[in-house]
Amino acid sequence: MSKTSKPKSKPAGKTSRQETSSTDAALPSPDRLLEMAYGEADRRILDDYADTIRVLRDDKRFTFREIAQWLKQKGVQTDHNSVYRAYRKHLPPEAAEKLDQEMALNDNEQKG
Repeated sequence: MSKTSKPKSKPAGKTSRQETSSTDAALPSPDRLLEMAYGEADRRILDDYADTIRVLRDDKRFTFREIAQWLKQKGVQTDHNSVYRAYRKHLPPEAAEKLDQEMALNDNEQKG
């Protein structure tokens, strides 16, 4: 290497085994995380229940939290945010925008 050339640096995020810290030993193994990832519920599964969510919301006047709880009781693992997104996804654009505005107003009212 000449005096004018710089040594090549390692790409960002790449470290050698000697440069890893002792905290790396506490990290889960990549294989374990992969196994856990495969075990996670498919978030798109709510698309299969779009009609059910619509009936509970529009016809029965359930809140998104109540719909999530109802689905959980039937064995569908979800939360109110996922239910909201699934419901909104199947609305026409104008209705989705109106829903967003209503939800924002409700949030502001609850916050005081």
